[in-house]
Amino acid sequence: MEEKNVFFDRKFVFLSGKGGVGKTTTSSSIAMGLSKRGHKTLLISTDPSHSIGHIFEKEIGPKERQIRENLYGIEINVKEESRKYIDGILKQAKEILSPVILEEVKDQIELAYHSPGAEELALFDVISRFFAVEEKYDNFVFDTAPSGYTLRLLALPKALNNWINRLIKTRINSMKVEYYATRNPDKKLKQKLEEDPVLKILYKRKEQFELARKILLNSEKTLFMFVLNPERLPIEITRDSIKELEENKIKIEALIINKITSDSSPRSEKEAEYIKEIENEFALRRIFKLPLMPEEVHGISSIEKISDILFSQ
Repeated sequence: MEEKNVFFDRKFVFLSGKGGVGKTTTSSSIAMGLSKRGHKTLLISTDPSHSIGHIFEKEIGPKERQIRENLYGIEINVKEESRKYIDGILKQAKEILSPVILEEVKDQIELAYHSPGAEELALFDVISRFFAVEEKYDNFVFDTAPSGYTLRLLALPKALNNWINRLIKTRINSMKVEYYATRNPDKKLKQKLEEDPVLKILYKRKEQFELARKILLNSEKTLFMFVLNPERLPIEITRDSIKELEENKIKIEALIINKITSDSSPRSEKEAEYIKEIENEFALRRIFKLPLMPEEVHGISSIEKISDILFSQ
């Protein structure tokens, strides 16, 4: 089979959509299709429900695990990653701050663990790490959490970059004040700035955020897709989500209409109307269609069936 499918030429594939539309089944099918065609693929679940283990009938967990030839999976526990993220900040703080100042900031750091956006920030940190080791796999397929969560996550790079720039500027100004207040400084200001452990951490984070933003905005490397059912609410959510993401310069190139019934019932007739609406409204995007499967989707053989349908389009 000639590799003309849109999935083949993108390193990173992100799938999002309303809860219950079949993102996990679809992302698993894409990862399966890539692996069957010789692409070493990592399927990454960032959805708190973690269904990829159930679908493949294998225990996956927080470490990369082989599912079959060329296919690996990992389930990210967002709460655990959030805790690790905060613990990492505390560890770095202990290395660079005096005990007195450390005690002052400890409560603030712990408060950040419980603040809105803490889980998204930790998850973004994890995703950024996959970007940094892209040579390890041919493809990375992300099964994301429901739309609202994903929107907040993907809007982070720009905000984080602005935030880190302000921190760097504040740190440099603070060191300048301290330097010029010292009568006989032991080192030149440039050397002190270069050796400052706080600035080293901030510059490293800045580099990480910039790499992540560069990859997310690179449509030649990254593919964003929405999964939806032929129903009113998923269409509305998809429309609003695409608008918000594209305002952040993240291009949505494809949609997958999932769970399409094939009988002649009134439901099927209504679905046909919704499908036509989707095709008209999102005409400039690639649209894939998947049927409602007659049986519950679980196990490699059932995922292969959906994958074959998807990759034949």
